Amino acid sequence: MRLLAYIGRFFHGVVKQRGVETVLSYISNGRVYSRTDKGVNAVANPVDFDGDFVSDFVIVWGEALGRPRRKEYRYFLPHEVLRLFEAFLPLIPKEIDARALISKPRKKKQEVEIGIGKDFISFSSSGFEQYAIRRILGYFYRRYRGVMNEREILDAMRGFVRRYPPLAPPEPLVLWRTDVEVDDGNRYRIERRIRSRALFWARKKRYLRRSKRLINRKPGPRFYF
Repeated sequence: MRLLAYIGRFFHGVVKQRGVETVLSYISNGRVYSRTDKGVNAVANPVDFDGDFVSDFVIVWGEALGRPRRKEYRYFLPHEVLRLFEAFLPLIPKEIDARALISKPRKKKQEVEIGIGKDFISFSSSGFEQYAIRRILGYFYRRYRGVMNEREILDAMRGFVRRYPPLAPPEPLVLWRTDVEVDDGNRYRIERRIRSRALFWARKKRYLRRSKRLINRKPGPRFYF
């Protein structure tokens, strides 16, 4: 089993789909244990496959010792937005009602550990529901646009009400590491490359414009992502 690193901007996710290009479109027989959505990047995604993997947009490196039991994602953001997220962090329970993230969840609760780094927010869990991280960040954006107050967000995350916010953009999100990877000396180089691309999209004009709206927030009835 090998580790794959890729820029999600070039793919419609990992698993093969008819009519679109995905990460596994380049191999005939492969099994992936950490699915990423369209636009989401990866530094170390364990994939079990036979033969060669030939693509200009995918790097094959390192090894994985088995099926991952825990994963860490990082969402890269400008510093001014990270400061706002620090105030939002106490609103997120360690176990979120999964119905607050997706209409038909696989399990009742979404367990997640969240931390804040220099230029990213880290999300760690044994497994994520589809769109879970981007949905959590959607609640964050709605709070600081004045569309939802703290009580409404808490009620939603505890499963008392269902109010799905828009999804956060996928390009700054990176599958960063798993608990089964073995580095072959290339991780630092790959991390720098993927991190720079994620920050590039996080700092693009449209993202910065949204950030300035959050800094100078004025509650209003409309919300743009």
